[in-house]
Amino acid sequence: MANAGSLKKKIYQQIFQKIINNEFPLDEFLVEGKLAEMFGVSRAPVREALVELCNEKILRNIPRAGYQIVQLSQKELRDALQLRLILETEGMKMACGRLNDGSVARLKALKKELRELENGEVISLESWMTSGSHLHLTIAELSGNQLLYEKIQETHNIIRRATVQIYLNQDYPRREQPLLHERIVNAMIRGDKGKAVELLRKDINTLREILQEA
Repeated sequence: MANAGSLKKKIYQQIFQKIINNEFPLDEFLVEGKLAEMFGVSRAPVREALVELCNEKILRNIPRAGYQIVQLSQKELRDALQLRLILETEGMKMACGRLNDGSVARLKALKKELRELENGEVISLESWMTSGSHLHLTIAELSGNQLLYEKIQETHNIIRRATVQIYLNQDYPRREQPLLHERIVNAMIRGDKGKAVELLRKDINTLREILQEA
């Protein structure tokens, strides 16, 4: 039987995933009782998860009404993109400095996955971001710095939430594939740190341009 801490963590992840997937309307109040019923648990772990989401400024508590999703501002999106660029650039340098046979094999497997995901001439922004997050978080993990990984993951979550809000009532755009993801991996496998960092910067700045155009 799951302990209280692991159950709270599970409920937290389920609520958070629904938020970033836009499964809760932004103007809807989340209520403990309804969420407990939805997940088939008591109110206690739901309440603990909601408090944690409030501490992280993902939700805010409105007395006698419930919990409301905090909408992100354009400044918060810009700040997240800027922080992501700084953190991921350093993470890339660290990852390239730690490459070994095991991590190179992992990169080659990732390259195959990316090729399967991005096998058309155009790709939706949503699909591109999904494959990109997989790549960027793998690089962060290969840096060997757990705190850096967690902060990069946090910026990805902020950007994904903001993107959901931007395209709330419209389809994600489709664009020609930038094909940067596979090139980033190739540069890392070759041991070309400078090129890998350059392509990483270009990839993040491409996303910044797309979201600024929206």
